[in-house]
Amino acid sequence: MDSVITLANTLCYIAMSAAATWACLSRRVHDRIIMKLGLVLLAIGFAAHAYLAIEGVDTTAMVRAQLLINVGLVLVLLGLYLRIHAKPWRGPERRASDFVDLDVTRSERQS
Repeated sequence: MDSVITLANTLCYIAMSAAATWACLSRRVHDRIIMKLGLVLLAIGFAAHAYLAIEGVDTTAMVRAQLLINVGLVLVLLGLYLRIHAKPWRGPERRASDFVDLDVTRSERQS
């Protein structure tokens, strides 16, 4: 029974690593640099968990792989937060001098 649970966990780790890798490499997922770094860390962490589950449990390595997953998740959530609360882009900012002829002096404009 224990080997069945280990096999199921390993398959889930492989699936999560593949999903994070696909999200990182896909053009359909519009992520920014913080989210991309988080997805890379998630993919590496889940792949490490899968490898360690197949080879045998080394608790220090499992803790480090879990740390990668946790940091990756925090970065993905931070990127999502920044994306949701970002100011909408309204185009380039305009100055008053963009709408006037700069070669004309003030006295010439008044006449």
